[in-house]
Amino acid sequence: MTGDSLYLDGMQPLVFSEKESTAVGSGWLRSGESICYYQNNIKRRNGQYYYTATFTLRFDHNHDSAHVAYCYPYTYTDLQRYLKTLEDDPQRRQRFRRRQLCQTLAGNSCDLLTITRLGSADKATLVIRLVVYLARYHSAWLFHRREGPVPSTTVWSLQLSQTI
Repeated sequence: MTGDSLYLDGMQPLVFSEKESTAVGSGWLRSGESICYYQNNIKRRNGQYYYTATFTLRFDHNHDSAHVAYCYPYTYTDLQRYLKTLEDDPQRRQRFRRRQLCQTLAGNSCDLLTITRLGSADKATLVIRLVVYLARYHSAWLFHRREGPVPSTTVWSLQLSQTI
């Protein structure tokens, strides 16, 4: 973690209340007060320091099970379903290709994505290739939610090449 956390800009943790979900169908909601994010005095092996996030949560229901998260949970299955919808969309598949780069030790596909103007007659075409790294589910969620270019935080490996 670094000192430029989104908590410093007003972001709140996500909270999922099982009782609230059952009662009114709510899902993950941003919540929290007195949010602080700061460098603590615990040193890492590389000489830098760890950071601490503290916050206060209020719960509306007694004997509730609540889950707290930094980002919206986004599973490998969610990502695979979304990538399949991109492949099946006639317009988007003109700019998007996916192929299996390798398999993880768990047997999951680690995909190589190519985002470009495929089949373009233009002399210069920007090709973005990225490997979807399975441990970065919050980055996969950003990729899913974004309409424009893929943000650099979405990738484990990003290669930009320009063909002329």
